[in-house]
Amino acid sequence: MPTVTTADWRSALPLVSHPYADYSLQDAVRLADTHRQLILQPPPASLEEARDVVKLMMSTAYHVWITGMAALDVLDAAIDGRDLAESCRLI
Repeated sequence: MPTVTTADWRSALPLVSHPYADYSLQDAVRLADTHRQLILQPPPASLEEARDVVKLMMSTAYHVWITGMAALDVLDAAIDGRDLAESCRLI
């Protein structure tokens, strides 16, 4: 999947949903955007940067963070073409 890095890359997001959780790629991007807003930083400029934000959030969580795992799964599927039905963090 080609990387979209224009200012409106969010409008070109593929439809990716998690097979085992009610979670989509749009949810994952929204999670990264919200986190950046809370720490007074600009929103991620690409899917890869959104994935980095969620990875950082997971590394600082002191519990098993199911939302973060689902977010990383759908980001990996969109960026790397990962088949979530065969390999994901939630199973």
